[in-house]
Amino acid sequence: MYASSVEHKARARRVRCMLETIAQAPGRALRAGAISLAARRLLGMLAPVALLLACRSDSPQSQPAPSTSFSFAACVDPQRQRPAQRLSIAGQSLIREGWFWRAEGTAGRQPLRLGALADMRDASPSTLATLRQIYRRFVDQSVDGIVVLGGFPESYEDLLRVLGVLDGKIPLLLLPGSRVSREGFAAAVTQLRGPAINLAHTPLLRLSQLTIAAVPGYHLRRHLLAADSGCHYRPAELRSLIAQLVATPSALPRLLLAHGPPRGVGPLAVDRGFGNENIGDPALVELLERGGVHFGLFAHISESAGHATSAAQVPLAADEPSASLWLNVGSASGQGAEGLDGRWLPPMAALLSIAGREASYSLLKLKGKPPAGLTRADPLR
Repeated sequence: MYASSVEHKARARRVRCMLETIAQAPGRALRAGAISLAARRLLGMLAPVALLLACRSDSPQSQPAPSTSFSFAACVDPQRQRPAQRLSIAGQSLIREGWFWRAEGTAGRQPLRLGALADMRDASPSTLATLRQIYRRFVDQSVDGIVVLGGFPESYEDLLRVLGVLDGKIPLLLLPGSRVSREGFAAAVTQLRGPAINLAHTPLLRLSQLTIAAVPGYHLRRHLLAADSGCHYRPAELRSLIAQLVATPSALPRLLLAHGPPRGVGPLAVDRGFGNENIGDPALVELLERGGVHFGLFAHISESAGHATSAAQVPLAADEPSASLWLNVGSASGQGAEGLDGRWLPPMAALLSIAGREASYSLLKLKGKPPAGLTRADPLR
């Protein structure tokens, strides 16, 4: 009886996957007449059954558990793992199982509030002072967790100084970017006294109100400052992560955390770089679309700090609830950053609020002094 049930569920998932794959390309296959009449008739007969199976599989009880063997191979240091196997976020307990975390017990608080920052780049006095200001603002806002999207200093000593400012009672979700080595990053995370998660080792969190997926590192190996010891991800690993997301309850919203942004469209996209080009990773767009991800926090392209759009690339204002949101959280360096228009952007961080299936953001802009040659940008930008 059990084997029959498992086989039935596996067959249902295969049918649903086939129909979803075809449905994702109606403009190419159906309108071009690439599907035969017999295939169209077969689709017509299977569609009601697949719809029923899809609805039935939305319940958490029927979802398969994530694989215990998945990893971002170039980002994992198995010799340096944090010993803690439990922590609490947003009023709910999380337990680690292999490469992912799952919630147990009572449901978490809503709305879920996350602080986010990235691209500190150094441990200069101005940057450390900026981080202290950001941390105090996060405490004042009663965030449930702090997300750090990479951009750490290269040296191990400076990395420890930066993390030491953020080390406290608020859980840290830490993602290596393009600057640090996997060994140095993993070792530094193990030194923290407060609750922290190395998202390179455990890139999936299944909370009661949200699924969080993380992509550690960067996709272009030539941009890794730690060279062969740096953290980069591969297309095959993104496909595996998509499969894991497909296996999670679709009734829950999903949030992607990545150092680099997905490929956007237009001058207000999260990945707009110097030269008036969108330079994000197209593979992350596929992950967002096929993985059913609603929200995303990104960094790395500091000249587009504070840019926010929907998945359809419609610009979003601060505090505007939306069913989809991509946000570039900016740079938390004490030096700020140069904007697309050549003017100076102040150090900044972001707040993300998720209530039900909608999210909104706000930006925390800090005081600073523009470097020589740059003028202050519009304070509303």
